[in-house]
Amino acid sequence: MKVVASDAEIFCETRSDSGGTQVGGFSRAIGSGRLCALMPGHTLSVWLTEEYQQLLVSCIEWCLRRK
Repeated sequence: MKVVASDAEIFCETRSDSGGTQVGGFSRAIGSGRLCALMPGHTLSVWLTEEYQQLLVSCIEWCLRRK
């Protein structure tokens, strides 16, 4: 994922043997809205991880302004 927005806040990175270190997630405000983008999640094993589930909940709550 290439982040081009200067106001994007990168909050996680991913690492792999084939891709090295890359942006894993970022957030930003756009006008009165909020956006979170996540790169991880290509396999079921990721979705079943408690930490990833909590990351998703946190992103949703931030976008909904609950945090």
